[in-house]
Amino acid sequence: MVAALLLLTALPAAANTDPNSLLFPVRGVEEDARWQLTPEPDRAALEAELASAYLWQARTSAVRHDRAGYQAAMQRFFTWAGRLQTDIRKAPPAQRSAARRSVSADLSLVSTMIASGPDPAAARRAESIIGDVQTESDENDDQDGAGRQGPRTAGQQTARPSTRVPRAPQPAKGTPTPPTPGDDSGGGQSGGP
Repeated sequence: MVAALLLLTALPAAANTDPNSLLFPVRGVEEDARWQLTPEPDRAALEAELASAYLWQARTSAVRHDRAGYQAAMQRFFTWAGRLQTDIRKAPPAQRSAARRSVSADLSLVSTMIASGPDPAAARRAESIIGDVQTESDENDDQDGAGRQGPRTAGQQTARPSTRVPRAPQPAKGTPTPPTPGDDSGGGQSGGP
């Protein structure tokens, strides 16, 4: 009973712990329990949230030159991003779209870690996984009819039809213009007197 009470009071404190904290393993247990209790179609949102949080934590550790903290955060990132990579296929379109936006925003974090982080290879691997999640999400959107049409490859933009209405060409100054409806004059001059 006392152990359960201690665990319950530690969970909120563990929610935002640093990789160097003694509560960091408790945080992992709590997140895994949340994931197991989350219905399968709803897991992508949780996984994207946790992957983003660990990527931020890895970047923070990198800025502080804390290699151990960076490695611990990246390990957790790879856990959650790997699960997201698998579960994005099962997510409803709205969750896929939200997860895609979340990981797209994370690309800027990865690019700084590639350039100046303690482990550029891990950052490149993270970039690759993010690209895979985006591609998988886009492909499933195509299958659902909720996204772009046609086949797509990673990094390729698909043209979207324009919603812009083309403007009619303007006649040159002094050129006769055709009569407009309701105009009795039978034509006129454009561009002044």
